Amino acid sequence: MTTFHTVSFQKTVLASLIGLCLSQSVFALENLEPLDDSALADTTGEGIAMLPENFRMVFQGANDNTTQQLTDYTNRAKDTGYIRYIPVGPLTPEATAGGAQKADIFLYGLAVSRADSNINNRYNSSSTGQIKSWGSADNPWLLKVQSATIPDFAGVDRSLSYLSYEAPTYDIAGFSDVNKDDYHLKLGLWADIFMRNPTVAAPDNNPAGWGVGLSNRLRLQAIWNDFSINGSSLNLFQTLGGATNAGGLSTSYNNTLGLSGTLRFNSGNSDSSTLRANVTADSSSRTYNPTTGWNAATTPTAPSGGCDNNFSSLDCQYRFRNRTVTDTQTNVRWSLDPALAAKALRFSTRGVTGENASTPAIDAAATAPTFDATEGLFFYGANFNLTLGSLYQPLVIGVADDNRNLTMEITRIPNQANVYQKIYTDYANPTSTTYLGSTCNVYQCGRTVDGVFNPATHSSISVGSTIYDNTGSRSQLSAYQQADAIGISFGALPATYNQNGTFTKSYNEVQYQQRAVQTASYVVTDRYRLYSLGGTQNDPYGLGRHDASGIIGDASSNYDFRWYNIAAAHNYWGYVTGYDVNGKPIFGDTAGRNLIAGTYTVNGVTLHDTCTTAYTCLGGVAVSGAGGYKDQNGNWVGGVHSTLTQERTNDWTAGWRDSGAMNSALTALGFIAGIEDCWTGQSGTDCQGDGGPTEGVRGLSRITDGYYNMSPTTAANASWTNTSRTAGWFNASNDRTATSVYNSMGTLKADFVPTQTTAVNPSPLNNLGSAVIDGLLIQHMKLTTKGL
Repeated sequence: MTTFHTVSFQKTVLASLIGLCLSQSVFALENLEPLDDSALADTTGEGIAMLPENFRMVFQGANDNTTQQLTDYTNRAKDTGYIRYIPVGPLTPEATAGGAQKADIFLYGLAVSRADSNINNRYNSSSTGQIKSWGSADNPWLLKVQSATIPDFAGVDRSLSYLSYEAPTYDIAGFSDVNKDDYHLKLGLWADIFMRNPTVAAPDNNPAGWGVGLSNRLRLQAIWNDFSINGSSLNLFQTLGGATNAGGLSTSYNNTLGLSGTLRFNSGNSDSSTLRANVTADSSSRTYNPTTGWNAATTPTAPSGGCDNNFSSLDCQYRFRNRTVTDTQTNVRWSLDPALAAKALRFSTRGVTGENASTPAIDAAATAPTFDATEGLFFYGANFNLTLGSLYQPLVIGVADDNRNLTMEITRIPNQANVYQKIYTDYANPTSTTYLGSTCNVYQCGRTVDGVFNPATHSSISVGSTIYDNTGSRSQLSAYQQADAIGISFGALPATYNQNGTFTKSYNEVQYQQRAVQTASYVVTDRYRLYSLGGTQNDPYGLGRHDASGIIGDASSNYDFRWYNIAAAHNYWGYVTGYDVNGKPIFGDTAGRNLIAGTYTVNGVTLHDTCTTAYTCLGGVAVSGAGGYKDQNGNWVGGVHSTLTQERTNDWTAGWRDSGAMNSALTALGFIAGIEDCWTGQSGTDCQGDGGPTEGVRGLSRITDGYYNMSPTTAANASWTNTSRTAGWFNASNDRTATSVYNSMGTLKADFVPTQTTAVNPSPLNNLGSAVIDGLLIQHMKLTTKGL
């Protein structure tokens, strides 16, 4: 029986609901606790709590014989009560010319009960078939009105009230509790669907001529055994406004009937550690060739590595090694636990020999058919978690443009950050507090950010054995691919399947290394010489000029040594050393970042190749000065400081006539030369900006077109076999891109090598394995009926 009460969901009120649900009969209310005014004085809110107890139902044919009613529910041949779908209106001339006919649909024997072990039984009529409690006093069905502040289609926050109908909340642990009947349901029905000749009247209780005018019958049985709908909810509301006819939206979205919800149909934990077959063999072995190590590593374009700095080429981003894996097994046995075999959704059409072919809605003498026990399409361990729009992206129903047909549309996501950030997921950063969307699967549905729960916006569909990745903040499902996986099958899976004999199978196992372009950013101290062979020379950094117009004598003395700090960068190959919890590669090999020659001494400390973080290559504390700039942390890293000035007639006050004096002054402040200031192979005056005849030039020979017009921008670390390399090897079967690159190299393709020894496919031939669609987001969908 089902009971109702208006509550604010406080424990004192919820406790009273239990008493209304203790008996099947509405007249047998026992042990009810009286409620007085004081008990209800603090009860507020709008809602109805419902708690079905001792519940099961089946649609059977009419029978006024009360004695027979007591036993009919155990007889599946009596499941002839039906729901009929009747098409109305005439066919269009086009449909008639095409040979189309209308169809009648009869849904018979709709039944809900507790699960049993028989997946060919639509209704559990045994003593254990009742659903003792569909929920609990603390976790009932709820029909309530709620309010929320959400953005409209223009992204403006507004208040929205909606009617919500919610099943009991979901807890995956319920599937392992045999006493929680609401996690062990059975749903069954059967159907007859006929095409009808519109010129022939529908027969009425005519056993002899029941089939007159009917053709192309489809008879179907559907049974889902051992599942739950807990966690499901539906919302009904009037949509907000803000939509225009621009950007793919429509004004029809505004202020109309809107629906949203989450539909959860789960069979329970599908992890491969629990949902899988058992595979055994008398003997199993695995050998490798070469027996130790791997074959020599190769790349697509250069067997010994290389590719120089062709960063954009996929061929240059991978190299591979391979070996042969050989599995041998003798007398392989496959078996399926009966409890897993009963946890299935099935659709079948074939009846047993001699079944009654007529349909009960027309032939009163007809009975419900008996279907073949093993025929049909089976889905083992099915978990369907479907998000039906959201309050921000409702499902709306309207009239088509022809004013004759209906449309059902999940509205397009507007290009408003306040809306799409509540729907989309940042897969690279699952803990993002900006993008709040998430996937609803059998393990998790929705996420809480800063104490606020955000409903899931992406759907998940899985059938059979899966792998659940919940590392870090991830919640992702993938299909389990080993030999003991179960999932989809045509025909029921057998209890056992044996393959006798000795079997051998070889695989080409491939591993890969990966690299990609990386950029090192840092600060360069440019020590340069500003010439003036007479007259005035502008400073290349836009600082003060050098004026030699008043100097008589050796023109070579007409220069200043100067310095300036400037941001610089170079590209290099970054080699993958691992993957983070989100599956992103970690370029942990830093040789390319530091592969710059140069040793500097600052305050008695020798520094070499120390540029591992952006803006750290000065080797000391940057001081502010005129013409400087701030780094990413807001600190001064450039310019000229007044303590470094040396007055000289007609010279800029920051000029220095002696490079050694300038270097000493810089060192005393904690500065060292930037790594670009002294490139590999340079020394002496080249490192001090004291060489070269060019007038008024920067001393940065490796950043811009300056000194000798040379500007290489990459480090020379293209060799895969560098002694300092720490790149890891990874299985190519886990990376589609790596597998594709390897397979393009030649005729020997990469194989998926199962972790288990597998010399022969041990499972029955009708076992198609598992399937997963995870993270499905409907950005926009519109369905329009088309009348015949």
